[in-house]
Amino acid sequence: MAAATAKLAKKKTVAADDLAPLLYIHNRFYGIESEALFDHTVIDEAQDFSPFQVSLLNDHVRSGSFTVLGDLAQGIHGYKGIADWDEFMSLFEPEKRGFHKLLRSYRSTMEIIAFANEVLLRGGVSEENLAVPVFRSGDPVEVTAAASDKEREAAVIKAVQAVRSQGDIDTVAVITRGMPEAERLQAALEKAGLAPSLIQAGQEKYGGGLSVLPAYLAKGLEFDAVVLADADVNSYAADTRDAKLLYVACTRALHKLTLIYTGKPSPLLPE
Repeated sequence: MAAATAKLAKKKTVAADDLAPLLYIHNRFYGIESEALFDHTVIDEAQDFSPFQVSLLNDHVRSGSFTVLGDLAQGIHGYKGIADWDEFMSLFEPEKRGFHKLLRSYRSTMEIIAFANEVLLRGGVSEENLAVPVFRSGDPVEVTAAASDKEREAAVIKAVQAVRSQGDIDTVAVITRGMPEAERLQAALEKAGLAPSLIQAGQEKYGGGLSVLPAYLAKGLEFDAVVLADADVNSYAADTRDAKLLYVACTRALHKLTLIYTGKPSPLLPE
């Protein structure tokens, strides 16, 4: 960590996780400039914030006026986020705070939400935090076994071709566990003439069509159809962290979800 920090410092750059403590130190020495004070602050994806960061932001809000939004089920960065909303609630006086739990999900079909909720339950996530879908039914979630990596590659290509042949499907994502597998599948899909785009960290533009990306970059995105390419036990173990990551990957799909695995399926998958 020290070496990585020193390397960034030579470029006059710091890691994102260092910004809050650096700003705190700056404030202690110099105070807070008036242009750095705000009337209201909105935090999205708040489950990935730390109490320290929120407390620091509170110093920059004139009247402690916040809107804090998040989903603990999508807390895939558990090492720096929170596990319970009380970690934030305790930062504000009881008479000056309100907590509202919004469970209704409008993105995915009932079939996809039911499948994804079962993933969370198998990963040890509390039932009280599960999403409740609106009444919009669609195709059943498909789970396909492949005998080898080569067959899995062929199954992914076949699944993409199948969903793209449907008239109401415009955007499709192939989601993998990590970037190396995303790069391999992107090359295979390109060889098959399907014109995929690889989504990478720091990318500012999204061109639609067919995309390939790792699950940890999928949060905040949505697609008409998702093909999850490696739903096996080696990619997603029976723990809460992997369950949340798999949940995020599954719920990127609005209408159609297909999962493919080799060897043993992830124990997080509903039977």
